[in-house]
Amino acid sequence: ADIMMEKENTSNQKIDGLGFEENEKIRKAIEKYSTAVTIKYLENEGFNVHEYNEQKQKICAYEPYDLLAYKNGSEFYVEVKGTRSLGTQVIFTKNEVKLHQESNNVILSVVHSIQISEKLTAVENSGEISLYNPWKIDQTKLTAISYYYKF
Repeated sequence: ADIMMEKENTSNQKIDGLGFEENEKIRKAIEKYSTAVTIKYLENEGFNVHEYNEQKQKICAYEPYDLLAYKNGSEFYVEVKGTRSLGTQVIFTKNEVKLHQESNNVILSVVHSIQISEKLTAVENSGEISLYNPWKIDQTKLTAISYYYKF
């Protein structure tokens, strides 16, 4: 799960800032929370959800998606994005974009407006989930934010 950070303007109003959460403890709390919220939501919708592969390793460590979900004999790749912002824009890696362009069985879960406690943990029942199933990338909504240049 990728984590976006929240930025505040001078009137303390939340705005959607692209970037990654700098505080590692907060970043891990958001990742854990957004994944748990997504799993619970999908299971309530009748999916059988896997976060770990057969070798008991996190799927996201080896694949361009975070979870595998199964329903009615179909397999779905689930991408989870977590953020303290309003979740109106998210960042994808090159491999995530490639997978999502090539597959029709992609579910995108954006868990947004997550609150963080003083102990730097996610506040239970905070945030909202926006689930896109099926989700197909609209090329017109992709914006390049960085490039790798090799000499």
